[in-house]
Amino acid sequence: PNACETAYNLIVENDVDILQFSFVIHEYDKDGNISNIRVQNPAREEIFYGREQIQDCYFININKNHFTTLLWDKIFKTELVKLAHSKMDSFYCIYTQDLYEFYYIAYYAKKMLGVFTEPLYSYNLGRGLNGNKKISLEKFEQLCQEIQNVRRIRKFLEYEGSLEEQEKYLSGWKKILQNHCCDVFCRRVKTEDFDQAVKILYSYFNEENDAEEITT
Repeated sequence: PNACETAYNLIVENDVDILQFSFVIHEYDKDGNISNIRVQNPAREEIFYGREQIQDCYFININKNHFTTLLWDKIFKTELVKLAHSKMDSFYCIYTQDLYEFYYIAYYAKKMLGVFTEPLYSYNLGRGLNGNKKISLEKFEQLCQEIQNVRRIRKFLEYEGSLEEQEKYLSGWKKILQNHCCDVFCRRVKTEDFDQAVKILYSYFNEENDAEEITT
């Protein structure tokens, strides 16, 4: 009930563009029962300054720092989000909307802070569209198709004149998406669809080193 007030006060008090707070995950089993509850905090409370430090946290050292590319565990300055949205393409995105949007937000952010709080958001893992239910080949391919957003971001970076310096972050962004697709493949593809899903996965992640990483 006090999540918005708490997050707002924290971002004003610390005067940062992005503030990431703690959240709780309720994991559900296939029968719809809660199987586990865990709280996730940022790994450390520290202000990061400038695009490079912020993008390092989110696209290079994401697992180490517990900084996520999600939108719902953060509060943002309004002007930052408006700027990011003014540069984004408008298109129908079924999955990974957070990941696409957050690239632009992190690109323009100047100060970011992770704060340990009482959980301000409750995420139900295993329910809804992105739950643990088995996924059709059509839906799985729609997920893999999100790799096409790399082209959207690359076009934006070319326009900004920063593609060369951003390549490692774009590669990190792509790796996050690739890992998500592999995770969905392992957990949610039906056994009888396994062979066809393998072909779909490799057909979309087909650049140099992709096949080796997916196989691993």
